[in-house]
Amino acid sequence: MSGSYRFLPHTADLRLEAEGGSPDEAITAALSGLVFALFVVDEKPDVTRWVTWRAETDRLQLAVVELLAEALFVANRGTEIAVAYRGGPFAGELGLAFRETGWIMEREIKAVTYNEPVSESSGVSGWRLAVTLD
Repeated sequence: MSGSYRFLPHTADLRLEAEGGSPDEAITAALSGLVFALFVVDEKPDVTRWVTWRAETDRLQLAVVELLAEALFVANRGTEIAVAYRGGPFAGELGLAFRETGWIMEREIKAVTYNEPVSESSGVSGWRLAVTLD
């Protein structure tokens, strides 16, 4: 099963929900959602380098917040964006791509918040993750 994501209106700003057949697929889908929430991009660019990432927590929903916060930090630096992830839910590598000069930031997202993060088994479809973007 390939992961998917969707956005829901939220009082803070935007709620990102992602699903996948496993936590890893749901994390990858959430990362794709964040990239496409930030930028007007036709398709995901190829990875140019991988950087190590490790969670500071042992709770899955908080690890997802930390991973997406790191991806947002990279995007806000301006030269690269995180477009892929490999590894487990608590340690792995973020795949970075050069940020193309023509990319326009579609919306300003300042933070991935700790406001009601969700990670749960969703029965037949696998895993569901949700975070709030501000």
